[in-house]
Amino acid sequence: MQLLIYYQQIVSKIGPQGENADIPITLEELSELLFSSLRNIRLIIKKMEGEGWIKWTPGRGRGNHSKIRLLLPAKELIVREMEPHLARGNLKEVMELMRLPEIDESVKAYFSEWVADNFGFKEVLENEKKLDVLRFPIFRHFTTLDPIDVLYTIDHHMVHQIFDTLVCYDAENSRVIPHLALHWEANPDSTQWTFYLRKGVRFHHGSELQARDVAFTLTRLKHRTDSTPNGWIAAQIQEIRILGTHVVQFQLKTTNHMFHRYMAALATSIICEDLYNGDLDVSIRVPIGTGPYRVNHFDAYNCKLEAFADYFLGRAQLDQIDIWHLPEKSLYPAEQRKEMHVLVSHHNPIALPTSQWKAETRLETGCNIISFNMNKQGPHLNSKFRKAIHHLINRKGMAEHVYNSLAIPASGFVAAETSSLCIEEEDYDPEAARTLLKSIAYASEPLVMCVTSWHEPAGRWVQQQCAHFGIPLEIKVLSTAEMSKPDRLLEADCVLLGITSFDDIDIALLDTYLSPFSVNYVHLTEATRAQIQRQITDMQQEPLHNGHIKRINELESIIKHSYQTLFLLHRTQQTIFKSSIRGIALNSLGWIDFKQLWFQPTFKTGEVYRVMN
Repeated sequence: MQLLIYYQQIVSKIGPQGENADIPITLEELSELLFSSLRNIRLIIKKMEGEGWIKWTPGRGRGNHSKIRLLLPAKELIVREMEPHLARGNLKEVMELMRLPEIDESVKAYFSEWVADNFGFKEVLENEKKLDVLRFPIFRHFTTLDPIDVLYTIDHHMVHQIFDTLVCYDAENSRVIPHLALHWEANPDSTQWTFYLRKGVRFHHGSELQARDVAFTLTRLKHRTDSTPNGWIAAQIQEIRILGTHVVQFQLKTTNHMFHRYMAALATSIICEDLYNGDLDVSIRVPIGTGPYRVNHFDAYNCKLEAFADYFLGRAQLDQIDIWHLPEKSLYPAEQRKEMHVLVSHHNPIALPTSQWKAETRLETGCNIISFNMNKQGPHLNSKFRKAIHHLINRKGMAEHVYNSLAIPASGFVAAETSSLCIEEEDYDPEAARTLLKSIAYASEPLVMCVTSWHEPAGRWVQQQCAHFGIPLEIKVLSTAEMSKPDRLLEADCVLLGITSFDDIDIALLDTYLSPFSVNYVHLTEATRAQIQRQITDMQQEPLHNGHIKRINELESIIKHSYQTLFLLHRTQQTIFKSSIRGIALNSLGWIDFKQLWFQPTFKTGEVYRVMN
């Protein structure tokens, strides 16, 4: 594929006149064009001649240029060479080619048509066996499939398909339910927790789940407390004891009546000790868990999952899930993108392509926020300035113009605590904002706001709002990898990003306060962190769920009423799918549990098994 990219670059340099005509060019010019050494240029020319793409006539004598003749139109050659890569799902090379600015529009059209035709439900014949395959695109890349490093929604959802935790949290009934562990118990002061594992649960590579695997998983998480986003979950563990092949016990440093809820957190997903030779520093690239799907292939462009036949809760009905990362939406016309929207969350309204399609929507449990960096000098350290920003942002306008009204203003992390109509009218108060700015003699000092490309439109909206009040706001776009680095978060005056909750909202919110990779944690002063830690310690010692909710609200009040965090919007997630797909239900992340999916076939006249008299 790299040779083809070189060919496209040469075509763009010499133009269409190079087809079936000799064009003078030097080796030095080709070296500069292709950013390659003269030695490598000679090899490239030889390969292209061998493929029958070009005719090369070397220059003889001083002052005589070499000549190149293009024997094939670039777009014809590109399409021909792309086909086998696309058929194998080899997107990396194809996407590198499609990113070239000189690529012909007809090639883009071919690619987008191929993409649209190949997404959705497919019946595939593999080794003389018919497989039900669901293939769909995503426009945000995977970051990791290692449970302890998960930060973003898409990674969270994928890990949930591959791994299992000891217990699960039933949000509807606010209770912990058995999963890999069939039973658990705690001593009276909840400093000692014992979990009893199911027998016969197998990892994807065949070995049976045992207590040693649980001990290794949590020891690894505790070992990396400071180097992973989710290490705080295991920080309280003092000792792990293996009481039997299928019994494991945790001794905690202090009382924690919520510890069994911690064990439902994704970061505690159980991995196999033997597979990694007990290496606590191992970085998991191709994961092997006990979940309903196993990983067949994983890279930056493609994740292919296949149903795990021995899953302890029953085999999934879809044989394969094939997810492609397509970075540039601009490659695909809007009408074709509609056909690609199969089981994908969206934050913009999408017209259903035909009556065969249905839509599922859900208000996300998290929200978009602005977090101010209280550890960096600037006007934002003044609470009146932060309050002015709070009042000058028209959240209703943002919902309408940035998210096409598929959002509602937020007054807290959790949507359930926000009015379905609007937040209090006085939150958007331009006159109050001007009065506050005047009272602190604000002198138009600039601010830097960091966002990811996903949240850049919202950041630009806030930038425009601030400009009306004489506040110069510079937007810096960071990659998702950069946004997860505390050092980069500390460089910004403020950050606009999304906080996504999962089934156990309380634990999800604790994560925002305790994770050293969380923007809320990074931006808080040491004094505020200590205040929050005291509240969380009291929360852990509270045996009743209502007490936990009270403490969570108190934690939010600390950052809300000081305007260290501004709550912006809760967004509505929309997924569209063909009516033949059954088992659709959006989870708290806005995704569908793949295990529940199945396809209703179109029935033909069946074969009569036996005539009954």
